[in-house]
Amino acid sequence: MDAMDQLIAPVLSNSESSQTPRTSVFDRLSTSDDRLKLDYAEVLGNQQANASLSFFPLVDKAQSRVCIPVELATKVMENHKSTLFGYFLGPRLQFPVVERYVKAVWGKFGCVEAMMNNNGIFFFKFNDVGGSNQVVESGPLMIRGVPLFVSHWDPSKGLSKPIHTSCPLWVKLHNVPLVAFNKEGISRIASALGVPKQMDSCTATMCDKAWGRPGFAKVLVETWAVGELKREIQVVVPSLTGGEDVTVVVRVEYDWEPLVCNHCLVFGHKASTCAKAIAAESSKRKTNNSKVDEDGFTVVGRKEWRPKKVSSVFEHGSTSTAPQVTEKTSTLSPPRVDTAQTTQETQTADGEGWVADKINKGNLETGQGDKTTTSLKPTVNKEVAKDKTVQKPPLKSILKNPNRFSALSNDHSSVTRGDGGTKGNSPDGQRSGLNAPDKQQEVKSLIRNNNISICAVLESHVRVDALRGICAATFGRWDWISNQAVSEFGTRIIIAWDVACVDVMILESHRQFMNCEVRIRGSSNSFFVSFVYGDNRGRERRTLWSGLRKFKVIIGDKPWLVAGDFNCLLFPHDALGGMSRRNSDMEDFANCLEDVDVFDVRFMGIHHTWCQKPKEDAGLKRKLDRMLANTEFTSLFEDATVRFLPRGLSDHSPGIITFSGGNRFRKFGFKFDNFLISDPLFLPTVRQCWNVEVEGTFMFRVTSKLKALKKPLRKLRANYGSLSTRTAELKEELDVVQLAADLDYGNSELEGEVLRAREAYQRSCWADFSASRQRAKVKWLTEGDANTRYFHRAIEERRNLRHIHSICNSVGDHVYDDEVATAFIEHFVSIIGTKDDTVDPEMPQSWFVNKLSLEDSNHMIRQVVDSEIKDAMFRIGNDKSPGSDGFSAKFFKASWEIIGSDILLAIHNFFYRGRLAKELNHTLLCLLPKSPNASLVSDYRPIACCTVLYKCISKVLVDRIKPFFF
Repeated sequence: MDAMDQLIAPVLSNSESSQTPRTSVFDRLSTSDDRLKLDYAEVLGNQQANASLSFFPLVDKAQSRVCIPVELATKVMENHKSTLFGYFLGPRLQFPVVERYVKAVWGKFGCVEAMMNNNGIFFFKFNDVGGSNQVVESGPLMIRGVPLFVSHWDPSKGLSKPIHTSCPLWVKLHNVPLVAFNKEGISRIASALGVPKQMDSCTATMCDKAWGRPGFAKVLVETWAVGELKREIQVVVPSLTGGEDVTVVVRVEYDWEPLVCNHCLVFGHKASTCAKAIAAESSKRKTNNSKVDEDGFTVVGRKEWRPKKVSSVFEHGSTSTAPQVTEKTSTLSPPRVDTAQTTQETQTADGEGWVADKINKGNLETGQGDKTTTSLKPTVNKEVAKDKTVQKPPLKSILKNPNRFSALSNDHSSVTRGDGGTKGNSPDGQRSGLNAPDKQQEVKSLIRNNNISICAVLESHVRVDALRGICAATFGRWDWISNQAVSEFGTRIIIAWDVACVDVMILESHRQFMNCEVRIRGSSNSFFVSFVYGDNRGRERRTLWSGLRKFKVIIGDKPWLVAGDFNCLLFPHDALGGMSRRNSDMEDFANCLEDVDVFDVRFMGIHHTWCQKPKEDAGLKRKLDRMLANTEFTSLFEDATVRFLPRGLSDHSPGIITFSGGNRFRKFGFKFDNFLISDPLFLPTVRQCWNVEVEGTFMFRVTSKLKALKKPLRKLRANYGSLSTRTAELKEELDVVQLAADLDYGNSELEGEVLRAREAYQRSCWADFSASRQRAKVKWLTEGDANTRYFHRAIEERRNLRHIHSICNSVGDHVYDDEVATAFIEHFVSIIGTKDDTVDPEMPQSWFVNKLSLEDSNHMIRQVVDSEIKDAMFRIGNDKSPGSDGFSAKFFKASWEIIGSDILLAIHNFFYRGRLAKELNHTLLCLLPKSPNASLVSDYRPIACCTVLYKCISKVLVDRIKPFFF
């Protein structure tokens, strides 16, 4: 008796055991003897009632056929009557996106839960049947332009997706004539595409008010699967003067395009992959090829010879040996080709790139990939072999060789070298990836010239047996590690680092990424890095996105850098040439970055980092390489900057990320925080400083008093400390007091403490929100948004883009740190600081056609009144950037009762004397990049942050001039 029988069988005497016949498990379970009935749940120790199962014997033991009774189906359907199942046509959206959108839109109908099975079917649970019925009646839900179809579950239909002959689509109609930009006109135009359902709110508002900027009309149209989707609509506009009618072409743009089968006339798949269409085409081809001669015989055309394919048994990993095949044919010798790779609509061949990281003086580099597309056609040798016997190679060699003809020949054209390189593995005899000595020398030069501490080589193409020798020749005494153990087709990622500068600990190794932790020697700073080489297929890249999401959960809010070749576009403008519309791969990439909270580190140089040039006059350019980081990384390394260099002979641009070892101490100037106006000590502080007598002009008095106010206002701001920390502490105090008051009901002292703690917590929350809104400068920000991840990400992105730590000056040299300001000053002085005498000061009077009348000119120079100045002051935005003095417009408005009279006298004195104090004429020069990858001094445009008094004077002048020019 085996161990399992000892566990589940009752103990019998020797006589009983000898008399009991040997029976099968089914017979023993169906017998009436209770001693022989087996209860597996009790044997396994599972005493939960809801986990127990019942046994139902099969009617026919020869067939595994189970019939579900009607009573059970009715009971289950009753339990799921308030549950809907949904699906997408074609690729589905990510579950977190669908869950958030559904709960926000269907929450009013009682949607409480959402889930998804492995087949991509979504389930939505409602509180009652009424809410689910309202959702079904409202039709498909549009999520990011993609319709989500929902319906009630029917046990007879299962969970299969029904066939759709129609589908609702959001359509943008460009170049709509103004005469047709109304409800009826848009309905007529949209009817050419299908059945119009509704307009979006912006289009409906423009149609109702007959006013707006009619760039395009957005309409929801139910289209039918009849032919290809229309791209243009011709609209005939009649002439009201009796002339010829005008034909206007309206361009049609779809937010999302479903797959359409022109054979089945349904949505969900293409005709190229439709089984019915392929079968019909094959049958038609056979019919056309079958020709009957005069005698009734079928004429068979000459067939083209093709080599025999490898059996599918070996493709799936069988280890059985293949029979010997004897052939008398010409010897086929496969050419040395690189593996073709496809990124969306782009095909690239094998190459290599590297990513390097410099810590102390700081450079991280992504290197070049030497990718070339080669022909896959076999070549036929002139020599003819006699009775050539071919042994089918093992599976490993089949998978590594991209040419299926290699199984028919013993190739001796490729000679393996000691360093792992392979001669003849490219059409011109060059070795690909890091196998080539020139590539090894290029990596060594980058490490040496840029003082690199970490280097990651992507798509290296190094074989396992040559990995140690090549890494020793390239990295010297550095430590290194690769992901060859989890890569099927050679080594994809190699990470090497200088042990004297950093310590690297590999946390996870995957075919598409390697996660590691980097600790800087001699410093307490550390961060996480994910080196990425994404797959060329969108379906395989989903494993990469999933891996990044999981790693984000593990590290939490720690500094994180994600760098490498993602082989995927993020935005349509990242592509030049070929298809550039937004597709599902871009959606997956964007959703992943949103989930893990990373963004592009400020970069300069080449934007399209990858280029494929199949011809001299044409080519494709893509931005496939990126350096992404979270807010914690950019806060720790505030000077982090990425620079993508020219490609040179390669088709990938090497990228260098530069940052120092940690935060740098920066002395910030005075800046008034608007939340201080709610402090009870604000007005007394301002009144005390402002009442001090100052001798001098009116403007000098104002500037002197503002300067004297900075020190007491700094002390007032210091009382708050860190607003986020203060808010958290006050929340804990409020919780403690509320719990104590709840336990001691009726205690008036505790109730008073609760009120005081609540008021303090509310004031701290408002101060934190006000300061956050002032920093972020996000116009749509409302109360409560300051705690969202997107809000903090917006602040950090603005801060990262604002800093300029390196630039290329007018001469072409790269300068860093303190030399950056000097480069910009020299550039703008040469442009706007040099006197130009080329313009004739005596311009002809014929140039000035419009002239002001005497009455208008006198009206312009009329005396300035107090109401004009006050109105101009109060129209300045509260959160506008302050000038060199650091005071915002909110300060002047809040303390106008104290300082208003002096401000009015100072501005009146300016209009009377025409002189402006130098303190007010000083500005802060801010540089705005003209492009996201600005790298030259000429790529920035300057703006001046003027003081509030300067803005007030300017507004008064503009208000007087504006009526005569507009």
